Amino acid sequence: MFNKVCIFLLTLVGFSSVIIAQGNNLTTTPTLKEWSVLLYGVPVDAARFAIKNIDDAMSGISDTATNAVLCCDLWTKYAALWQISSQTITQLTPISEPETHSARITRLMNFLMTQYPAQKYALILQGGGAAFVDHIWDAHSNSWSGHSGMRRGILYNDMDGTYLSLSDLVSTLTTVSNRLGRKLDLFVADAGYMTGLELVIALSDSVQVYVAPESKQFLAGFKYKPLFEALAIPGATATHVGAAIVQSSSDYYNGRSAEMAIPATQCYAAIDCGKVSNVWRAFGDFMTQLNALLAYRPALAMNVYQLRNDLGLIGLKCCYVDCIQWFEAAQVLLAAQSDDADVLALSAEISPLTAQFKNACLSLAVGAGAGVMNGMMLSYPQSNPGIFMVNQAGPWNQFVNASFRGAIYA
Repeated sequence: MFNKVCIFLLTLVGFSSVIIAQGNNLTTTPTLKEWSVLLYGVPVDAARFAIKNIDDAMSGISDTATNAVLCCDLWTKYAALWQISSQTITQLTPISEPETHSARITRLMNFLMTQYPAQKYALILQGGGAAFVDHIWDAHSNSWSGHSGMRRGILYNDMDGTYLSLSDLVSTLTTVSNRLGRKLDLFVADAGYMTGLELVIALSDSVQVYVAPESKQFLAGFKYKPLFEALAIPGATATHVGAAIVQSSSDYYNGRSAEMAIPATQCYAAIDCGKVSNVWRAFGDFMTQLNALLAYRPALAMNVYQLRNDLGLIGLKCCYVDCIQWFEAAQVLLAAQSDDADVLALSAEISPLTAQFKNACLSLAVGAGAGVMNGMMLSYPQSNPGIFMVNQAGPWNQFVNASFRGAIYA
């Protein structure tokens, strides 16, 4: 019989338990780690960087603070699964049953919550991306229609042509959030052009903090040592970790500008999804008012539509414009209409709106060669009308449809 309290730690899968022995009575109090992380990737051109990323993660991981599970989805019928610590990589039972990306990510997140429970959870997807949904312009009906011949999503697999569509991505995150009973703490898309406003708003009900590039992503991707070092800080929130990913990765590529012989072109953003809904409502209200004004001012409408020709993201100018860049260009034009009180009143609403966009970005880092990028972008095709975004009835899409029938394809 023990006459005094003995406290010792018993390490279990994914968490520790404090076992207190007093007399003949035993009580177990689980002590959850702060974070559990699923890294999910596919073989792409960046496959040669996978081992480097794992090595970086091992260099930064804290075994007392963070659980990390890596899934390399080689193709839909097979995937390798590892548990990563600071010292070892332990292969878990391989996955050999055919599954879609959506089903596999959902199941592995459930596995993470069950076998590696923690206070907070993160999902990181590694693979090619492009945050817009494909549509094609139908010249006969003068409308946008679906076009299944173009891939738009994330996790492009060059081995079998599979990928995760944006609608399936949003559905997957919704399922994970429902399983948690709250929003997923952190979602990271380590893939290019993944901060389309329409996508961000679609996942905002399921994610607290979203980290992704507005720009093209470098093949080496985000830097995983500082990411896991941030996760190891006691009390680290998704906001803190998101900022660490954005700033450390951007600093890395800025530092390699001389070696690459070009200015760094990245734009990384950590977005507060809780603030995006208000941005979306304000954006929709503004566009509804603008559409109404332009309907009766054809000369002004033509000038507004022609703004598109001078805007666009580096690398995909044909598809996207930066949200704030477009609004600021429109503000200059509208504010010049000194004889139209309604137009002037609407132009005055743009500064508060752009302030909301900036406020939704918790952290932003832009390379010297990235051009004008502020964290979020809008689908606004220029010379290729086969690329567009969802929500056909939305005021932004009404505006873009009108611009195609007006200035761009006049």
